[in-house]
Amino acid sequence: GINVVNGFAAPAGGAITIPATGTYQISVGLSASPFNVTVAIARNGADLLQGTFNTQNTQGITGIIFDVALTGGDVITFVNRSGAAFTLQGPGLTVKAYIEIHRIL
Repeated sequence: GINVVNGFAAPAGGAITIPATGTYQISVGLSASPFNVTVAIARNGADLLQGTFNTQNTQGITGIIFDVALTGGDVITFVNRSGAAFTLQGPGLTVKAYIEIHRIL
């Protein structure tokens, strides 16, 4: 399927193409098992930011927000850098992972 949020279209697999050059705020969060997972936000395949998230399964989502200058056509992806698979966790129909991108300048 296609997810459309704030004018961005992304396939369910996750790559998001930036429509115009500017400064963007990227927000990412997840709840996973095992609790400590390393993930990265990549631009055109190169990591912009990488970190280890302590997600504490049933205690909600952990995440990060940062601002970055992007160029129209850049492709943003959320990448597992843990070296092993992890499972998204959360009770019922709660959000288990998200990425939001908003142009701020």
